[in-house]
Amino acid sequence: TTPRPLQLERWLLKDPRDRKTLDTLRAAVALKHKELRKLLKEQVHIGTLLKDLRLGGKPPVRDDIDAGVAGIRKESNSPAFADLVGDMWKEMRMFSTPFYEEKLTESLEQLRKASAAAEGAYHGAKME
Repeated sequence: TTPRPLQLERWLLKDPRDRKTLDTLRAAVALKHKELRKLLKEQVHIGTLLKDLRLGGKPPVRDDIDAGVAGIRKESNSPAFADLVGDMWKEMRMFSTPFYEEKLTESLEQLRKASAAAEGAYHGAKME
């Protein structure tokens, strides 16, 4: 039978020369786990962005635009110009949203594939 990881660890610790092998295996498992964790965090981040886009944009985006418009209004002393720039920013966001959503969806699919491969590599490293 194949020794389980704990049995293997006990077996390796019998010979001090093999501690290096055990440390190498542990480092490989830790590295694979770190890669997997990074991919999963990125998936969550992109999923949150997509959710916000599909809900029509979250209010902080509009708050940012309104803050920018207020700054322009204050600096230029021209409310009409500030409103024009604010409307342009809102339209830019509105028209770029479908393309941004498509790009995020593609990125999410790539991350899902990469994380499935990374999960397999992680479990493989754990079993070594």
